[in-house]
Amino acid sequence: YQRRVHGIKRLMLRVFRGISKYVAARRFAVLGTKPRDPRFSALTQNDVDYFKSILKDNNAVLTGSDDVKPYNEEILRMCDGSSKCVLRPTSAEQISSILSYCNSKKLPVVPQGGRTSLVFGATPTFDEIIINMERMNKIHDLSPYTGIIKLQTGTVLEEAEKYCHSKGYVFPLDLAPKGTCQIGGNLGANAGGLHYIKYGSLHGNTIGMRVVLADGKILDTLDAHRKDNTGYDLKQLFIGAEGTLGIITDAAILCYPKPASTSLCFLAAERYDNIKQVLINAKRRFTESLSAFEMMDEEGYELVRKNIPDVKVPFGSTKYPFYILMEAHHNGPQKEADEKMMEFVDSMKSHIQDGIISRDSTQSKHIWGTRERIPEACYREGLLLSYDLSLSPDQYYELVPIIRERLGARAKVTGYGHVGDGNVHITISLSGRTNKPLFMEVYKMLEPYIFLECVKRKGSISAEHGIGAMKAPYLSLAKSPEYIATMAAIKKVLDPNGIMCPYKMLKQQSHELIVFIYLLGSLNCKGCFGFWGFGVLG
Repeated sequence: YQRRVHGIKRLMLRVFRGISKYVAARRFAVLGTKPRDPRFSALTQNDVDYFKSILKDNNAVLTGSDDVKPYNEEILRMCDGSSKCVLRPTSAEQISSILSYCNSKKLPVVPQGGRTSLVFGATPTFDEIIINMERMNKIHDLSPYTGIIKLQTGTVLEEAEKYCHSKGYVFPLDLAPKGTCQIGGNLGANAGGLHYIKYGSLHGNTIGMRVVLADGKILDTLDAHRKDNTGYDLKQLFIGAEGTLGIITDAAILCYPKPASTSLCFLAAERYDNIKQVLINAKRRFTESLSAFEMMDEEGYELVRKNIPDVKVPFGSTKYPFYILMEAHHNGPQKEADEKMMEFVDSMKSHIQDGIISRDSTQSKHIWGTRERIPEACYREGLLLSYDLSLSPDQYYELVPIIRERLGARAKVTGYGHVGDGNVHITISLSGRTNKPLFMEVYKMLEPYIFLECVKRKGSISAEHGIGAMKAPYLSLAKSPEYIATMAAIKKVLDPNGIMCPYKMLKQQSHELIVFIYLLGSLNCKGCFGFWGFGVLG
């Protein structure tokens, strides 16, 4: 019996290591060791000529290698594409003609926004035609009566925010890369952001949209009302679909009246449990006015202090294990808002070690910069891996020390994120950009380990970054076979030729064996299989 058990252990370890090597090999070449799908046609000069006839602008069709190169590059520079053609349309009608043609010719496409995707969702895997939305950046209007803004989805998020502010409104989404990311990408990934705790998701705030399907048909609900119960709410299918079902060209999004005043504080805490207590009390004290509740650990704070010199971190070189950024929007005067925040901070003295309340816009900018620029600070360290998970408040920070212990001195591990809504970002930074063998070693130690540990805690392997190509192999860890089959059925109806973002999300379901062994490990079989204490992939 003992020999059989050890034999099973050795077999499972061999299987896991084999899978790990298979997955790791994807990262620096092109994600997906599967060859290019033979169903798809290759781009010809006739195709390029047709696109030029539609777009009627030489700058709208890019085919030169130097011109195309930046659009093939993803933000982490680990998985660049090899597209030969970039199209830059200006209207839904142009995109309709493009997709109708591509569908008839079986030419694969990938819609692209600001290229800030961290899951390789906005760049080609092979030679897909890139449909870049940067020229579709018109803001149509914002109704002073309904607060609904209508705009093209190539609009940069920061520009949408500025426009709303000029009209006395707040755009419901705010993200660290707001100066680059676009509304279309935000909708495609159902981005949550810094103010999710107050304004909710894009699923809840998107009132209507104009979307072009794979065959060129246009679904137009841009003029929809907030209350409209006539049939299926089809727009919800495209939010979070990451461009796999169609291209959202225009959107109508609900905005909120700009608050009369804003209070902001930055606190230091000794333990994560202190953060939980502050969050509980903040929700009770500020109720609906609580607009942001963010956390970061000492590693993230120190990386910003070291790598982002134009940000004055609130406590300077004084170190604490954890930090909290808390913001509230108020309807009363600024003095009243500051007094309310000061009273709250005073009441939390048993849970915090230090605290600063912002007194002006300059200080607020540095406080927000300390939190928002953590990803940039990590990137400046060198090669990195970024994970975006949802976990319960009790388990929110649990994986960070586990990953830190697992990797040891190989990398820096930073934990931060939107603790108010359960979204934790775990970023692994290596020193420099040349040690690819070390990167691959770290990568193999993390995947699928981190996803398995997340699912073990009943969390989500993607809170707001999406699935893209990076997490496609692990979708079956997050969703049941029935759920994925239903997704595939919807995809088949709306994109029967599979031209929209092939090789992403639904393409690479190759890890059923991981699910099987994971289930074995969760069935109280530790004595027999030694799953969790087995050092798998280690």
